[in-house]
Amino acid sequence: MIWARQWGVNPEVDSEIAGDAGDEALMVAIQAELAAAVDEAIEPWVLSTLARFAFDPMSDAITVARACRDDVGDQLRRLFATPVAQQATTPLAILRSAGRFPTAALAAAGIPPVPRDPFELRQQPEDIYGVAAATWADFGPGVAEAGLRWGAAKAHLHLRARARLERDAGPERDSSQ
Repeated sequence: MIWARQWGVNPEVDSEIAGDAGDEALMVAIQAELAAAVDEAIEPWVLSTLARFAFDPMSDAITVARACRDDVGDQLRRLFATPVAQQATTPLAILRSAGRFPTAALAAAGIPPVPRDPFELRQQPEDIYGVAAATWADFGPGVAEAGLRWGAAKAHLHLRARARLERDAGPERDSSQ
């Protein structure tokens, strides 16, 4: 649990709990922290993204922001309900996909796409306004910190599982003898 203290996580879990149960409880707390940070940051992100293009009316922007928050929140809840070893995506991938909400609103408003460099076009051809997030920090420092904690916790759980598999497999035997 040293890694948890290093990242400053206080999941209200007894720090003396050892092993898988403590790690799993800590991961649940970190996932809840990330979900809360995203829930707080996603609407302002959508609104500021739309404002960069002078999107109007504001009531439509608020509707788009709330729809994005609801969709991203639902996706995160489904992801976090899946055991870590079986998760097929990441919270950052879910956040990156949130760009489709302001993109759809801008396109519906008839705002012309922006010029983008060839690399961006290859990487995200559907992001015609260049609004897709690249990093956790695009959503603010709270999401960035929580996202880094989540990544460190997931890596820890994977390393722990791998070490357990190697330990359970025992020493390799030389079959040529």
